[in-house]
Amino acid sequence: MPRCRMLGIGLTALALLALRAEAAAAQQRTAAAPQVAVLPLEVGTGASARLRRLADSCGARLLEHLRATKLRVVPVQTGLEKLRAAGVPPFAVQGSVAEQDGEIAAELRLVAVPTLEEQRAYAYSGAEAEGVCRLAAAAAPRIAAVIREAEGAAN
Repeated sequence: MPRCRMLGIGLTALALLALRAEAAAAQQRTAAAPQVAVLPLEVGTGASARLRRLADSCGARLLEHLRATKLRVVPVQTGLEKLRAAGVPPFAVQGSVAEQDGEIAAELRLVAVPTLEEQRAYAYSGAEAEGVCRLAAAAAPRIAAVIREAEGAAN
């Protein structure tokens, strides 16, 4: 077999091993990332379809922004009490969106699941619907920082 061809095969094998090692390292980093459950944003009973769509849209953006912080994000459809009974994950984000007199109010709360204690709260109030989604974008890195700090203190 020509020497150049052997060298090419060897380099290909090394490249494949490097890719495999990087994939394993990435999987290990993901497995070690702190986990957070995210509940759907609540809207009051009798809320308009527009407000429900806003809550769904901004909830999806919250998930997206939290994932961008490299947290393991788990969307859940259950309440905090059931998460607490299950014992995982250590943190959850819950929130609400409401409308009154042309003003939209939104709140996101980071909760320690074992104790159900609120760790942080982030709020928006104004006439602009997009403000709710900006709240989600701004809160995500702060939520991630609080979770990482708590995880670091626990280790």
